[in-house]
Amino acid sequence: MAYSDKPIDIENSALGYIIHYQLEDFEADFENGSVVFLGYSLFEEMAGKEKLIERWEKSRKKAYEGSVMHFMRGIYQNRLQEEGFETRYLYHRDNTEKRRVMGIYQPYNRREINGQLVVEFNPAANKNLPKDSVNYYQSVLRQPNILNTTGTALLAADSLRVKKETGQITILLRDDIQVIYRRQKEEPGFARLNPNMSAGNYRLSFVTALGDKMYTIDPSGNYADPRAFFTGGYWGWSEKMANGLPLEYTPERE
Repeated sequence: MAYSDKPIDIENSALGYIIHYQLEDFEADFENGSVVFLGYSLFEEMAGKEKLIERWEKSRKKAYEGSVMHFMRGIYQNRLQEEGFETRYLYHRDNTEKRRVMGIYQPYNRREINGQLVVEFNPAANKNLPKDSVNYYQSVLRQPNILNTTGTALLAADSLRVKKETGQITILLRDDIQVIYRRQKEEPGFARLNPNMSAGNYRLSFVTALGDKMYTIDPSGNYADPRAFFTGGYWGWSEKMANGLPLEYTPERE
């Protein structure tokens, strides 16, 4: 956990901003692989020549497309699919087949070494098991303990919205959601660092609701209580200070 008494000044020469960031809270959970930082940002435009400004505009647009800000604005405007997002409910269920397989061969792998009971989780060590069974068991054991499945229907923004007021809407996340953005491929850095999460030709993220599942969103894409949900997948890698944009940012339409 960390905090700062004074604003932290960050120069982002890739996007052309000087960011004055008041850090309120920072938590890193290395066991679960999560990082949370909360604070307030004040963006100041950097000065530059025309060509440099044009380069900044292209980089900002690239950072915006497919971002959480872009997604939240898509919900507010009821334009998720038009903006390139495919959203589905994401369900988690116990891998009962893996538990069943473990129960079948586990009794064969109990043995005593130096007076201690050791349980081996390697079906190939059991000579009494047929080869076909061993191959199948090994493939099942490589599966995760929890299996993720998605709903077949795409979620429209208005299916998430439960209230609309002047200047804001309220959404309800009944379950976790999977978000696919197909208009841009993953950055190579993501695939290198997260080979097991790479989707290749599109960006795959997910949103996990924490606690209260109702959130308010304003026209800028700002949402109340950033602690209310957790983002993972591609967003877990891309939503960082280096890609941060001011709430008033609007991409130039081509």
